Amino acid sequence: MQVLALSIPLFIYSTHTNCLGPCGGSAGVFLSHLKVPAILINRHGTTADTPRAHITNTRALECLRDAGLEDQCNQLSTPNHLMTHTTWAESMTGRELARIYSWGNDPWRKGEYELSSPCRHRDLPQTKLEPLLIRDASLHGTVSLLLE
Repeated sequence: MQVLALSIPLFIYSTHTNCLGPCGGSAGVFLSHLKVPAILINRHGTTADTPRAHITNTRALECLRDAGLEDQCNQLSTPNHLMTHTTWAESMTGRELARIYSWGNDPWRKGEYELSSPCRHRDLPQTKLEPLLIRDASLHGTVSLLLE
């Protein structure tokens, strides 16, 4: 048996979920753009197969913008006009109990949001964001290992 010796300052390892998630993927992106060698290790062999986390706030998008991913994130996101409100209901088809403006869409506060960031809130499900992050990190030097 031959042993391969690697000199990598750090690795990011997913253990308790079945994916690296936006946090692990983002870490890989930012480290790769800073030219810090890293390895992403996902013991489950795949990215998320269900939407899970989906609202991406403006500060997170500013960071992704700095990494050159803003346009791709916007393309993968649900259009903003479809996420104007947060609604509470008895069930998916039941009586609506309450509805509020959300994600910077309140007409009375829209200017505050627009002045606070060059980015907008996005509905970007983990199923779409995570593969984008891992791909970008891999293209910029981070090694991704998907284990089974």
